[in-house]
Amino acid sequence: MIVVGHRESSVPFSYYDNQQKVVGYSQDYSNAIVEAVKKKLNKPDLQVKLIPITSQNRIPLLQNGTFDFECGSTTNNVERQKTGGFLRHYFRGRYAPADKKRRRY
Repeated sequence: MIVVGHRESSVPFSYYDNQQKVVGYSQDYSNAIVEAVKKKLNKPDLQVKLIPITSQNRIPLLQNGTFDFECGSTTNNVERQKTGGFLRHYFRGRYAPADKKRRRY
């Protein structure tokens, strides 16, 4: 069995749709990883379990083996690299200030 951690309300990355199915960009990526693992291990019937995680519990649950991996918004920094492995980035965000008036800075 492979256990995948997912966020419950992190739109558009991982969230529950109207039928309570986990969907989103990160979930699509997770599904692709699971399919690759099944193929690599030659185990097409490998069971998949999804468990909800939060920003507060994801690192401890990963460290204690509750889930195998997650695709999410966990920032890859030096401190977090001590707690687990990171794969190639599939999303890059950028923060910018916003105000009511259009200004050039």
